[in-house]
Amino acid sequence: MEFGSPHQFVWLLLAIPVVLLYFVALGRRRMELSTVSLWRRALTRRPAWSRWRRLVSMLVVLAALVLLVTAAAEPRFSATGGARRLVIVLDNSASMRAGDIGDIAPSRFQRCKQDAERILDSLRLVDRAAILSTGSLTRIHCGLTSDHVLLDHALEGVQVTDGRTNLAEAVETARRLLGEQLAGEAPGGEIIVLSDGCFRDAGLLAADDVRWIIHRGDGANVAVTKFEVRPNAQLGRYDYLVEAANFGRQPREVELRIEAQTASEAIFKETLTLAPGQSQRRFGAVPGLAGDLISAVLDAGDDALARDNVARCVAPPRPTISVAVLGKTSGAIPTALAAIGGRYQIVAAADSADVTIINEPAQIASLPAGPLVVVAPAADAPGLWRFRGKAQEAVVADALGAVGGLGGAGRFGGVADELTDIVFGLPVELEYEAPARVVLGSRSGSPLITAFEREQGRVVVMHVPIDAGDLAQHAAFPILLERLLAMAKGDEVDERDEVDERGEVDERGTLDTATTVRYVGSLRSAGNPARTLSAPDDSADAFATLEEVGAWETLDTSQQVESVLFANLLSSQESDIDSAADVESRPWDEPPRARVSLWVYFAIAALLVVAADWTFYRRGVLE
Repeated sequence: MEFGSPHQFVWLLLAIPVVLLYFVALGRRRMELSTVSLWRRALTRRPAWSRWRRLVSMLVVLAALVLLVTAAAEPRFSATGGARRLVIVLDNSASMRAGDIGDIAPSRFQRCKQDAERILDSLRLVDRAAILSTGSLTRIHCGLTSDHVLLDHALEGVQVTDGRTNLAEAVETARRLLGEQLAGEAPGGEIIVLSDGCFRDAGLLAADDVRWIIHRGDGANVAVTKFEVRPNAQLGRYDYLVEAANFGRQPREVELRIEAQTASEAIFKETLTLAPGQSQRRFGAVPGLAGDLISAVLDAGDDALARDNVARCVAPPRPTISVAVLGKTSGAIPTALAAIGGRYQIVAAADSADVTIINEPAQIASLPAGPLVVVAPAADAPGLWRFRGKAQEAVVADALGAVGGLGGAGRFGGVADELTDIVFGLPVELEYEAPARVVLGSRSGSPLITAFEREQGRVVVMHVPIDAGDLAQHAAFPILLERLLAMAKGDEVDERDEVDERGEVDERGTLDTATTVRYVGSLRSAGNPARTLSAPDDSADAFATLEEVGAWETLDTSQQVESVLFANLLSSQESDIDSAADVESRPWDEPPRARVSLWVYFAIAALLVVAADWTFYRRGVLE
């Protein structure tokens, strides 16, 4: 026999005061009586064993004490085959939400959880188990223990998430848990993974110590697998890209909509016919303001996994940039800056500006510090360049050749392609004393835009004047000016806000449920029930993975809402619920075992002993 809490035997020391109290009670007391004849007759009629009844009662109380203490020590039979050790790994990623179309049967996660309950029910009292879950994060809900109440409570607390499967990390964590063994336990153990099999690299997890229990179902699912919203250089517009995919085995006809919270009807609507395994992309412009909620919605009817049919994001703001305009007065520059969605603010002094524009300077004693855009300089800049005069011929736009990041065949903002049928003014010719690179040039070899570095900031030089020729009146001039300012500030990715002909955009445009965010204060989900993730203290940054689809509010240290983030399920791995990992599934077939522990029997025996003492001694039934 073994004991789960052998330290409880210290309570047997209570036997000492019990024995002392009985001996005190057995002591004779002197009493004065008028006659003893009646007492003599009473004593002669008492049974002979009655003189021992106090001693018997004491022994009965001691026996009850021993039984109660033994029950508290959690007695159990020693296992003939040795105690088993199991680690149950429950996949709670997004694909586990899937259910069978047209059926009210439980989801894959619920079926796996029911299997986990059956596994716990089949364990013996000496067996130990642990419970892990794995989505985007691996969590240990309960370490190795033989406390079945604790295991049941831990399993009940495991909930499905919208994260991505990370079974490799979970299996490694389970192996580390199995490496911690108690004295007398045999090394090793078994890892039981309950999943739907929608993960990759399962062959790397195949091992003798891993047992797979796979639950699958109807895999018909369509999903929004990509959604991006980016500001572009147009007035009050955003570029969007959305991708829809069919992960089922049959063709699907779905309606795709792009919606804005401030719009009364859908901005874009189209019925898509998706073949099995096919994905289609759509991109365009959204008329909206910063902070507007933009949504991509797939109306797919019956779908096995609905969490990936909608993606949302907040239109990102364009930060305000202060610009100082020096040199020759030109009305075209402030007009162009005002046309770019109010992003730029003109200030008077260069030392308070983020970037400075110097228009056609006739004399240059020194250039101000910071990022600069110099337009058609007509003077030397000491230590930077020498002015060699103006070219004899004007440059025509159809002779432009893109050399750097400003040109290209971009669909939304390829500046060189937009400047067609324009006659520029005479370009200036400069001889640089510092290394400079040509950003945009004519096909004849004349540089039109150059850039070079200096310690005080980058300098971008536009060799053609703004007010001469047709440039200032062209619709693409604000875009060109914005690109020049961005380059001067050090933004090398000049087309970061654009969607090219293939629809590619920066992955940072929309948050997904595998995104790790940094915050100060706390994060609060808008789900039901709401969850709040708090930073360890008011001054420390905290990191969290958004494992739940929907809105997340960032709260400052005074619990005021600062901003709202939207997490989306944008994972082909999780949406492809029809995929199958190459592992063998072995269902759990061991019968459940009785959960009554030996301590119950010891406790009952103690109660019976106390009842017998009360009945036969205190109540005097046998007298």
